[in-house]
Amino acid sequence: MSKQQVIGFSSMAVAVFALTSSIWANSISLNFSENSSNQAFSGGENIGPLNTDSRTWNTTNGQPNLSFGTMNNLIDNNGNPTTASVTWNSANPWWNEDGTGDDQHRLAVGYLDDTNEAISVTLSDIPYAMYRVYGLYSSDQSWDATIVQAQDMQVNGTWVFGGVTSTSVNAYGSITDCLAETGQYWSHLDSTTPGNYWTFDTTGPALSIVQSPNADPGRAAISGLIIVEIPEPATSMLCGIAFVFLGAWIVRKHHG
Repeated sequence: MSKQQVIGFSSMAVAVFALTSSIWANSISLNFSENSSNQAFSGGENIGPLNTDSRTWNTTNGQPNLSFGTMNNLIDNNGNPTTASVTWNSANPWWNEDGTGDDQHRLAVGYLDDTNEAISVTLSDIPYAMYRVYGLYSSDQSWDATIVQAQDMQVNGTWVFGGVTSTSVNAYGSITDCLAETGQYWSHLDSTTPGNYWTFDTTGPALSIVQSPNADPGRAAISGLIIVEIPEPATSMLCGIAFVFLGAWIVRKHHG
């Protein structure tokens, strides 16, 4: 490949990368803090299941009350304010064994606790038509055993773990336990596989996440949430076409 071809390839690759990045990069991340004195993010560290820069996380840290409140104009993963707002309510914030050594651990250590009162989190004016919700789970019960029982949550009226009633599942209550068992800080949680975050795809500008109190054994808790935009089918097709075009261009230049 000549120097001109290399330059042309590089330019094309940058253009396609910029296109695909703009398609997939939109997200809003939220951390529920337990202690404003030791859980403020330092920033510049990629944290959570999507490795999002901790500078762009919204956090309840420093709010007048960590158990309940409202935050408006949540920032996205680029640090830009959005129309989205969040209201949360819980019995109190609590903590597990993860410690506060870095932003990854500050994210996981504190969470909304469900003692004597159901957890509820509502997001409004979400700027994405379709999106995937990541619910990050933590529990102090992991002090007693590696595997704990995570209680089901309802997202927009549907149970996260499936079925028509609430179902508890095996989970890791701390990223310390998850790392020891899976080799990574964050692992997907579902009805058959232990982990420490669940996902749920939904639509619309409003998002409701609630716990059904005393629905089944186990504990409900939320240490953080991530809302990731799912691109429209036409946009996904455009991305695929861009990659096909890039591949064809490489082949033609290589054999030309």
